Amino acid sequence: MITQIIEPTSNVFHLKLQIPDDLIGKKVSVSYEQEEYAESNTEILKADAKAELDKFYDSIQLDFSNFKFNREEANER
Repeated sequence: MITQIIEPTSNVFHLKLQIPDDLIGKKVSVSYEQEEYAESNTEILKADAKAELDKFYDSIQLDFSNFKFNREEANER
């Protein structure tokens, strides 16, 4: 059995299925039901992207403890 979770954007959704070689020439059934517990592909991609960004920004560390801001110098032209 092959299961693929999709998130339709309208009431007409065209599927392109890759049928395993051992099922060619045989009768197969395609059905649908609402998936209640699985995350959508979009949510999974967002979580992956967030984890990647968190990892990237955690690797950047700047030390501003000795930084002094000089307002007069900043306003000179």
